[in-house]
This record gives sequence, structure tokens and C-alpha cells, in this order.
Amino acid sequence: MRETERLIKEFAHSGHPLGRGITPEEVPPLIEQLAERLGDSSRRLNLTPSSLKALSKLLVDLHSTFVKQNEAIGDVETIQLVREVAAYIGQVFVVNTRGQWRNSGDLWGTEIVLAGPVEGVKTGEVRQYRNSVASLGQIAASTWDAVIAGTEPKLHRVYQNVIATRAVEKPPKRQANV
Repeated sequence: MRETERLIKEFAHSGHPLGRGITPEEVPPLIEQLAERLGDSSRRLNLTPSSLKALSKLLVDLHSTFVKQNEAIGDVETIQLVREVAAYIGQVFVVNTRGQWRNSGDLWGTEIVLAGPVEGVKTGEVRQYRNSVASLGQIAASTWDAVIAGTEPKLHRVYQNVIATRAVEKPPKRQANV
């Protein structure tokens, strides 16, 4: 289990308020906090899919600042940051894919559901699913772990992989000629 995932699950298990799931009402203030934290005065974080590239770079810059200033980010601040990142990524999905928030009670279980039927296309194989789900807690945790490891996260690629599953309309039933 990676460090940020362990923290998220620990906060949820202990009943800490930051371990709970994100509700849609919390999203705007979390996004605003993220923009302030990252110094996004130019508003590169504009909820477009391409803004996920900017978010990746801004997170790397934030971590670099911590390292240069020899500052450690504490557990509470880490989970707060992960909540902010999860809210932003989730809202990008909501705005651009008409996804819906789903909260199973904890941060790890905060998800965006793309309503189906959904057709998944991977390695040339097509499969039908009821819906597609993006786990925001998992995406945000792995994003921060990548940053800590010195790797720029590929959030735009994650977005593209999730939307590679696409909703398909059921064809209308043909009526028999009588």
C-alpha cells in the first residue's frame, strides 16, 4: 500500500473529518483552496481536460518548493491536498462528461460515475458495462505519490483512459411488421 493511500484509509478508519467522502457541495470551496495553494492566479485550472496537464505541473512545483525550503508536509495537510485534488479532478469529469458524484462515505470511495450503458474498448476488445467509475480518492492519492517520487503525474492520460469507455445508446427495438 502506498503512503498516501495508507493515510487516506487511516483517516477514514479513525473517523477524522478529512477521511470522509467529498460531497458535491464541498467541491467549489475545495477547488478554490487548491487554486490558492498552487498560486494559480492565471487561472490555468479552468476545469477543462487540458487543465489536468497544468495541475500536474503545479503539483510538481508545489512539491519542489517544499523540498527547496526543506519543509515537510504533514499528514493533515497531505490529506487536505488530496481532497482538493480529488475535487478538482472529479469536477473536470462532471463538467466534461456529465458524470455524477458518488460518495460511499470515505475519501477513498469518492467516485465519478459515467452512466451507461458503457462500452469499454481496450486492446481492441469491446465489452458492455452498466456504467464506468473513476475512483477520485485513488487517482488523487496516486497523483501525490507520483509527485513525491519525483515523477510528473499524467492526469490528462488518466482522464483519457477513463473516457475511453464511452456511453452507447441502445439501438431502438425494431417492431415486427404485422
